[in-house]
Amino acid sequence: MVSNANTLKLIGDPLAIITKKIEIAALYTDIPLTIEDFDPSKASKEVLIEFLKKSPNGFIPVLETPDGCLYEANAILRYIGRYKDDSKLYGSSPFEQALVDQYLDWSTLTFEPVYAQYIMPYVGYSGYDKKIHDQALKHFRELLSVLEDILTKSKYLVGNNITLPDIQIVSLLSFIFQ
Repeated sequence: MVSNANTLKLIGDPLAIITKKIEIAALYTDIPLTIEDFDPSKASKEVLIEFLKKSPNGFIPVLETPDGCLYEANAILRYIGRYKDDSKLYGSSPFEQALVDQYLDWSTLTFEPVYAQYIMPYVGYSGYDKKIHDQALKHFRELLSVLEDILTKSKYLVGNNITLPDIQIVSLLSFIFQ
């Protein structure tokens, strides 16, 4: 187990999906992680100037590590997955690690945009347009079928162990179920 001196600090919105997936990965691998609630849009100018040293684009989450700061949620997620040698979150072989990358990229570049287009009207980020909604729902269902097909061949997306893309996709889908 990582010592308390090596507790990692995640700066971001504790309720956001991108924070939750990192928190779940850290819990799953028994990595001590504290979460500091922070919204850059509500920070004073002085605080924001300091924050931009950690995240030059000004976005959250940011992970403070003993070696420095990381930003971009998937980079942080990959770091957590590799943090401990015995973690299987990043796969157990080079091929499984490539599959982890494949499904993380698929989730980010294919699944999440369709997911976002589908849920945005429900959470008040865009107006409802029946034609756009119906197209998004159709595409979303197609992508869920892709996931279902993968999961008929293995217990998890990458073999028989939970890996980072499982956490990422479940984090997204859990929002819909809430």
